[in-house]
Amino acid sequence: MSRKHKSHTVKSGYDANNIVTYAHASSRKKYTYPDGTIRTYGKYDGEFRRVVYNKGAGKKHIVKLPNGLNKKVNNKSVKFAFTSTARTYCGPEHFACFIGALTEVGYTDIVSGGMCEEDGTCFPSISHNNGQSVDTSYLDDDTREQNFINAMNKFGFDGQLRGHAKKKFDHMTAKSHHNSHLYSGVLKPKYK
Repeated sequence: MSRKHKSHTVKSGYDANNIVTYAHASSRKKYTYPDGTIRTYGKYDGEFRRVVYNKGAGKKHIVKLPNGLNKKVNNKSVKFAFTSTARTYCGPEHFACFIGALTEVGYTDIVSGGMCEEDGTCFPSISHNNGQSVDTSYLDDDTREQNFINAMNKFGFDGQLRGHAKKKFDHMTAKSHHNSHLYSGVLKPKYK
């Protein structure tokens, strides 16, 4: 659940020894509460935004991604870098399919805005929880973009979103807040 505010008020009762302030976005803070709820407050699109992450049942496995990757696999480049983000964790299946798509296209200029943080939160998003989607910067409005979208789709990313101001591509739906990046989520893994 998220709500936009011009300013924010922090709900009392948080663990005062467990407040996170982000180096890349000093206006953003994360507060953890005894019941497992995490509230993150920060600026997004010029306004303060509050995103509340309620503790779920059970546990999810996530993996720490390398701070960028630059390898050769079967003479193809497998390369990506992160933007300034704390969202460097991902679900294992999502990571495997992302690597598969990178290998498929062999591009060396893929930049990711990340997936989720170590605790599974994903401010400013509410749909990257536990690393269940991948953000990447747009490549162009031509063939390379469609090739990457096709590769992500081939490995099982069925829910890809583009911004309303971006060109239409196959396997995509338009949604606000995605003019700056491609969102790939709703994974039905397709790998061996």
